[in-house]
Amino acid sequence: MLVSLVVSLVLLGALYGVTLAAASTGRVARATMQMTEDASVAFGILRAQLAPAGYSVPWSVGPDGRLARRRTGLAIKGCDNLFVRPADSIDQLSCRGGNGPDALAIVFQADLRNSLASDGRPLDCLGNRLPDSDGSGNPLYLSYSRLYVEDGGLKCLGPGNTGAQMLVEHVSDLRLLYGVGPDVDAAPSPGDGSSSGSGELTLGRVLYYASAAQVNADGAWGKVLAVRACLVIRSEDDLLAGVPQSYSGCDPFGAAVQPTDRRLYRAFTTTVLLHNRVGSSL
Repeated sequence: MLVSLVVSLVLLGALYGVTLAAASTGRVARATMQMTEDASVAFGILRAQLAPAGYSVPWSVGPDGRLARRRTGLAIKGCDNLFVRPADSIDQLSCRGGNGPDALAIVFQADLRNSLASDGRPLDCLGNRLPDSDGSGNPLYLSYSRLYVEDGGLKCLGPGNTGAQMLVEHVSDLRLLYGVGPDVDAAPSPGDGSSSGSGELTLGRVLYYASAAQVNADGAWGKVLAVRACLVIRSEDDLLAGVPQSYSGCDPFGAAVQPTDRRLYRAFTTTVLLHNRVGSSL
């Protein structure tokens, strides 16, 4: 009987261990799926805002014979931390000091082709109808989105809102690099590097990627052609019974990041081309 009891206890212990391992594997699999879905939604929002950055319909023909946009000015601006006053106009935005998640501001002329709409009016990043920025009878709807990570999620502030609202939860960090190229608003001229010499325009060529601080120092916000975004997503619940697990952050050459909790963390990266800033004067 003693031998049978010992064998039974051993078998029960082994079965219990297998059950715990299977449950842990299931939790990790569900958490990985949740993080992937959150990253997909967050990148979808970023792409939807970034892709039309700087878009504006042709308004007139300038003295140089080139089509002029109805709206001119900055299409994009960022900070290597949060904005001091996110409600400021894009050309007046200033950055907080320190090292925190990056922030991004994007402006484009919204219409029924590049934005969701309600009652014939385009919607902002929070689903509110955009106000007419012209008022002259020829409506001008400007989508002005400020995106940043705060309170554990990705937030957006639209032009008609008094405060930002959470769009995606479980976002721990946002890091941005900006692809800078030639001046897309300058007319190509021989020897200025904007033509390959064979008649093929190369205005869309990214010359270098830099942080917001470097782009600002270079005065190159008007030359940004692409944005490389990295998001760090965390699991909703603590999953691990042991110590916190380190992970690779947005810097592939940096040291592993050690969290203060036992959640899972994963960095996701994508690059978005600013279609209206590449090889076009519109």
